[in-house]
Amino acid sequence: MVKHIDDTEFDRIMQDKDASYVIDFWAEWCGYCKMLAPIYESVSEQFPDVTFCKINTDEYMEPALRMKVSGLPTIIFINHGNVVAKNAGFMDEDELTEFIEENK
Repeated sequence: MVKHIDDTEFDRIMQDKDASYVIDFWAEWCGYCKMLAPIYESVSEQFPDVTFCKINTDEYMEPALRMKVSGLPTIIFINHGNVVAKNAGFMDEDELTEFIEENK
């Protein structure tokens, strides 16, 4: 299950030293973001030990600026409060699965 977060929740995630998170930075107007959404949801079910989140960059721009998000969608993997990987652009299901497996 994918959790929609705001900037306050993002700050909490960055302080969490006990968990892993995959965060999708997206926007309503982004076609590739819309294509990624069902894939992201599906892949989230394969990794119960990782929390999957989405943050709307139009509503909450500050986290995107801090993470230097320059294109959408951007997926960031955060492990124990550290950014360990970042991918800008669309990923198919195999690419997203591999991205997560490589960074867990």
